[in-house]
Amino acid sequence: MSMAEPTRNGATLAPIDEKKAEISKDSLIEMGESDPAAKDQIEMSAMYNEKVAARSEVDGRRKQRAIQTESYDIHKGIAASAMDISLLTANANQLRLLMTYNEKSHTYVACVALVITSLVLQIIVAIGVIIQKSYPSSKRNHRIHQLKVCTSIVVAIITVINILVASLVITDK
Repeated sequence: MSMAEPTRNGATLAPIDEKKAEISKDSLIEMGESDPAAKDQIEMSAMYNEKVAARSEVDGRRKQRAIQTESYDIHKGIAASAMDISLLTANANQLRLLMTYNEKSHTYVACVALVITSLVLQIIVAIGVIIQKSYPSSKRNHRIHQLKVCTSIVVAIITVINILVASLVITDK
């Protein structure tokens, strides 16, 4: 068997023309009017290739945005956790100072009760956030959504309580 005439099952195959086909107006004209179906097929494949190129460009941008969003979410979560810990620490320190220096104030009981309430609510919010993060985000769950709403409401309540505590603390002159 020679290289010039490859065979398969005894049949001689025609040699392959290795020249690449190009799709241009000239090549469409060369095909002539004799085969309009081939012309339509080439035009459709050119349109398909343009759409695939545009789609892959859009998919690339979507992937890049998804990576940026994921990175943003990670940094946002770290910042939020750090702020939660600092608020918890500040409230614990405020409770210690209230109990040490403001025992004789007429707002003492209210301030201590509000600081303790704030600390307890912060611990409840932390538990809620841990439950939210442990649940897979790919699955939508009505209870997890309710938990997110509740934790947001409790965070707002904690903020109001801390503002009240700051305004009620009376220091001796």
